[in-house]
Amino acid sequence: MMNKNKGQVLVAFILLLPVLFMFMGLIVDVGYLYIEKRHIDNNVKDVLEFGLTHIEQDTNIIKSKIKKQLDLNIDDIKNLDIKVENQIIEVKLEKSKKSIFSVIFSKFEYKISSDYRGYINEEEIVIRKA
Repeated sequence: MMNKNKGQVLVAFILLLPVLFMFMGLIVDVGYLYIEKRHIDNNVKDVLEFGLTHIEQDTNIIKSKIKKQLDLNIDDIKNLDIKVENQIIEVKLEKSKKSIFSVIFSKFEYKISSDYRGYINEEEIVIRKA
């Protein structure tokens, strides 16, 4: 009598295994994207601080130094916009990042963006999301 029910758990497990792998892949992807986003944001904040400490230099020199530093620390930047006006520096950066799901869905990419503005207020550097 018990032999009829023996394989039910195995069949259910095999049917749910792909769903389990998809959730695990999603968790790894989200964690990886969080780390990548923090890396990009920290680099943008660092170059803003550098630019604000050298704000008395020529605008083009500041822009080129910021761009060079970002290119050294961040791979595959898709879009970079640097504005230096009226003692305010604004950096907008976009990047596409492939995921684990790119193996399954060949055109699937996450877009990561960072948009910060920095200025000096009463001799204190202020950096905020734009």
